Amino acid sequence: MLNRKIVFPIISIILLVVALTITNTEEVLHNFSRFPVWLIFLVLGLLGINLGVVTYRLKQVLIHFGIAAPAWVVLKANISGYVASLFFISLFGQVAGRHLVLSKFGVPPSILAFLTAYERIVLFIISGSLCLLGAVFILDSLTISKFLTNISIVEIVITASGGLILSLWLSRSKFESFLVKRTKSLKNIINVSEVIAITLIAQLLIFTTFIIGVLVLQPNVDFWELLAAVAITSFAASLPLSVNGWGVRELAAVYALGKIGVSSPNALAVSILVGLCSTAIILIAAPIALKKQVNGCLKKPLIIITESIDAIQIEKAAVWLIVTATAVLLFFQIHLTLAGGIINVNLADPFAILALSVTVLHIISTRQFPNWRIFQFNKILISISALFIFSFFNGVVEIGITQWALVGRLFGWLVLLGYLSVGYLTVHYLGGHGLRRLSETIVSTAVAVIVVQISLRFLDKSGWLTGLYISPNFQGFAGNRNAFAFQ
Repeated sequence: MLNRKIVFPIISIILLVVALTITNTEEVLHNFSRFPVWLIFLVLGLLGINLGVVTYRLKQVLIHFGIAAPAWVVLKANISGYVASLFFISLFGQVAGRHLVLSKFGVPPSILAFLTAYERIVLFIISGSLCLLGAVFILDSLTISKFLTNISIVEIVITASGGLILSLWLSRSKFESFLVKRTKSLKNIINVSEVIAITLIAQLLIFTTFIIGVLVLQPNVDFWELLAAVAITSFAASLPLSVNGWGVRELAAVYALGKIGVSSPNALAVSILVGLCSTAIILIAAPIALKKQVNGCLKKPLIIITESIDAIQIEKAAVWLIVTATAVLLFFQIHLTLAGGIINVNLADPFAILALSVTVLHIISTRQFPNWRIFQFNKILISISALFIFSFFNGVVEIGITQWALVGRLFGWLVLLGYLSVGYLTVHYLGGHGLRRLSETIVSTAVAVIVVQISLRFLDKSGWLTGLYISPNFQGFAGNRNAFAFQ
């Protein structure tokens, strides 16, 4: 809670200030007077349609998992998720907000957490692919290859896939075999394709808001170059690094649009306009989420039960996917340079936060704390959390807010609680065998990392690889040999 109220707003403000310092603030403000009223209403309308599209996507995703809910319930849940994400950690807030509505209709938090992750992954893939195409169109090949080399995206995909395949090949359970079979089914492929298509439509609506805003201020910009720059900007805004994209979106807009000749004040003005309208749509729709249920309309959505799957299996599958994703991605960290500093992003962190959200919501709904083998462990966790909070505020009083204390310690403790929640969910939903499979997946991924790293060094020494950066230290994908040794 403290993280979302303090950390991400601070990041947004810092990045927004950086964007303002590299532009003419007076000219940015002047550009707002150049925006006609019809443009503001058009942007609001497009973003409103986008809200409807992503709500329809949630409705279809629920149906794919055997949950048929009325359209007004899905709309209410989706809006509730966006409102809550303004005040909490983005992923946690979206799951919690949706849970406030859908829990009254019998949908468990574990399924909501997985569905949220599913939507985010599809969005990341679609938005990232469009961003890469845009970068190829307007940026030089050296810049693109350097970026891809630094984040090692190809090696990460190969290694993570290899670790998962090795784990399933060595010792997969009947339940995992069942899930793999369903994943490869034609029906599932069609369902995923539908979600991809809906996500693409939503992205194009966002693109349109930027495009018409830029063309109003600079109508002579090449359309295809503008589309490419907007793809880069939209991808940056979708990353969970700030509140509703603020700060990141503005910096990306100044950089990407500047590459095609759009002045910094114009790029910043359009970006702020889109950001304001996006926040306004959430606030305008908020009364829908807060509106009380009509007694006559309160019905539990049907959970479709077939011969192959039932409600318990759906929930178990959602937990298994979250746990397995955490185990596989634990070894991979990406280092991004942003606003003069380096951000270390562990790819498993978002899934750990999802696990924490499921655990917290499970505690709230059942009014029972988890049972641990360690005596009084819940009280120990509460005491440590209270100590972190007290220490943080003591530091604020003594020396002010520091990144080390806020992000490295306070937020880091929440992430650690998330990883602890992964273990709890594994045992609670999957039992002792699930804990064994979690351990086997971690070991299998570690083996895959070591094999790939050795192979890359062998190929590099043989002269078969060119352009790839091979670190002198054997550090896996952790970016630090000590961190990899700890892993």
